[in-house]
Amino acid sequence: MQFVPALLLVACLFVGVSVVCLLHERRRSRAEINCLMQQLGAARERGYYARLVADSAYDGLVVQSMDGKILWANPAFCRMTGRTLDYVTGRNPLEFVIPPDLRTDASSIAAFHYDPDDPQYSRPHLRRNCRADGTLFWNEIAVSFRDAPNGERHAILVCRDATDQVERERQLERSTADLATIASCDGLTGIANRSTLMAQAKTALADARAKGTVVGMLHLDLDKFKDINDTHGHSAGDAVLVHVAQILRTSVRRDDLVARIGGDEFVVLCPDIPSLLDLRGIADSLARALAAPAHWGERMLPCRASIGAAISDTSTVTPEDILQRADFALYEVKRSGRGHVATYDEQLHQRHSDRARLSAELLRAVDDGSLSFQFQPMIDLSSGHVRCLETLVRWDHPRLGALKPADFLPLALELGIMAKVDFAAMEAALDLKAHLNRSGQSDVHVALNASSALLSHPDFVARLTYGVLARGIVPEHVEIEVLETVIFDDAAQNSPHARIITDLARAGYQTKLDDFGVGHAGLAHLAQLDISGVKIDRALIRNLPHDPTSSKIVATVIELCADLGVGVVAEGIENPEQTRHLIGLGCPILQGLDLCAPLAPGALLAWLASRQDRPLQTHDPRLLPLRRAAI
Repeated sequence: MQFVPALLLVACLFVGVSVVCLLHERRRSRAEINCLMQQLGAARERGYYARLVADSAYDGLVVQSMDGKILWANPAFCRMTGRTLDYVTGRNPLEFVIPPDLRTDASSIAAFHYDPDDPQYSRPHLRRNCRADGTLFWNEIAVSFRDAPNGERHAILVCRDATDQVERERQLERSTADLATIASCDGLTGIANRSTLMAQAKTALADARAKGTVVGMLHLDLDKFKDINDTHGHSAGDAVLVHVAQILRTSVRRDDLVARIGGDEFVVLCPDIPSLLDLRGIADSLARALAAPAHWGERMLPCRASIGAAISDTSTVTPEDILQRADFALYEVKRSGRGHVATYDEQLHQRHSDRARLSAELLRAVDDGSLSFQFQPMIDLSSGHVRCLETLVRWDHPRLGALKPADFLPLALELGIMAKVDFAAMEAALDLKAHLNRSGQSDVHVALNASSALLSHPDFVARLTYGVLARGIVPEHVEIEVLETVIFDDAAQNSPHARIITDLARAGYQTKLDDFGVGHAGLAHLAQLDISGVKIDRALIRNLPHDPTSSKIVATVIELCADLGVGVVAEGIENPEQTRHLIGLGCPILQGLDLCAPLAPGALLAWLASRQDRPLQTHDPRLLPLRRAAI
C-alpha cells in the first residue's frame, strides 16, 4: 500500500516536469515569433525607405527584364518621359522614348536583349530621347545588372535628364570655337589675321626646308584707300575691304592663304611656289582682278592695289623675313608711283641691305646725338627784319656725307624714332633762342616742326614747357609748325592732335599750319583750330609767277589770312621772280633759298650780326646781298 503513494508521487513529478517543459516550449515559440515580427518590421521599414527614396529621387529609376520590358519605374522616370506607370510597364522604352526619325522597326525592338558583357554598359551613355509631347531631351543612362532571389536577372537603369548640361557644354564649345575664330580671323572680312598668317607661314617654311621648295608672300596695299574713307565714310571703306578679301580668296590657288594684317593691308601666303616668276604671275593676276571697282550702293569705288612679292631662300629663318622682303618690294612700288607689282630680286635685295644698314646707323646717330641742326630765316617784308628761324635737321653721315631731311626722315618715321628726332630739334631750337636772348636779339622767334609722332607723345607739351622755363624763354617766341596734311578727323576740334594744338595755344605758344593749301580741309582747320598762322605750301610757290591758278590761290590765301588776323608765310622761294611776285602780292613774311639758305648756328649768328633791317621792295638791289649771304 505504501507503493501507491510513491507511484502517485512519481506520476505527479512526471506531470509537473511535462507541464514545465510545455510552458518552456511555449515561451520559446513566442520569443521566436517576436524576433520574426521584429525582422519583418525592420524589413517593412527598409522597404518604406527604399520606396521613399525611389519616389523622391530626381533621377529616373527603372527595372527591366533582360528583353528590355519595364517591370517597374519610379515617378521621376514617368515625369521625364511624360508617361504614366501603367503606360510604360510591360513596354520596351525603345518603343516610345526614341525620336521618331531615329526609332528602329518593331522586329528589331522585339529581338532586343541585354548583353551584360557588352562594354557599352560599363559606363554611362548619352541618348537623345523624346517625351510624350514631342519635346526632345538628352538622357544620360547608367545600366547595371542584378539577380533576383529566384535567380532571374534584371537590368537596373538610372536615367538623368542631362539636357541643361549638354546645352552648356555645347554653348561652351561654340564659345570656344567663336573665340578661336576671333583669335585666328579678321573680324571684318572673315579671312585670316596676322597671327594665323605667321603660324601657317612658319609651318610652310618648315615644310619647304624639308622638301627643298620655297614659300612666297604677296604684300598688298590698297591705293588711295584713305580717300575713300574721307570722301564716302568708313562704311564705304569697310565695303571695299570686304570686296577685296572676296576677290583675293577666289583668285588664289587652293592651298594659298589670304590674310588681312591691318588697315588696308593684305598678305597672300603661297606655299610650294616654284619660282619668283611664278609668284609674279599670281601677283599680276590679282592686280588685274582688283582693277574692277567695287559696287557700293549706286557708287563704284576703286580698289586697285600696289603689290610687293618675295620668296624664301636658304637664309630665310622666320616668316617675318619673307614679309619684310615683300614689304620692302611694296615700298618700292609706292615710291615709284603705286598701282603695279614689284618683286624682291637681287637688285632690290642690295637696296634693302643698304637700307637696313642705314637704319642701324640712323638709330645710333639719334641715340648718340650725331644729328645736327640748321636754321632758315623768315624775313618780314615791311621791315626786312628776321622774324623767325625755322629749325631743320641734318645728318652728317660718316660714309655718305651730308644728308638732307628727305633722305632719312621717312626712315626715322618707319623706325618709330621720329619723336626722338623732333625732341632733339626742340632742344637745339631752345638753345639757339636762349643764345639770341643773351646776344640782344630776343625779338627773333624760333620755330620747330612737330610731326604726328611728336604731337602724339604724352610728354611733348610738358618737356617743351620745362625747356622754355629752364632757359627763361617767353612761350610766345616759340612757334610750332604742324603739317596741314596731318590727319584730323571729321570733327577736327575733337581730334587728339587738335587738342594738343589747343593746349599749346593756351600755354602761349604760336602754332602754324605748314604746307597750307594742299590739305583736304585747310579752311576748316582755320575755323576750328587755335592757329596763329599758316605757311603756304612750296608746291604753290613753285609755279609762281607763271601759273595764274597758283598765283590766284596764293593771293586769296594772303587776303583771307589778313582778314582773319592770321599770319601768313610764303616758304620755298627759290628765285628772284618768285620773290618779286610775292612782294607784289603783299605776302608779309618770306622764306626760301632766294633770300637765305639754312645756316648752322655759328654762321647764322654771324649773318644776323652783320646785316641791317630794311624793307623789301620789288626791284630793291638789297635783295641781292640777302640771297648771297648764305653762299
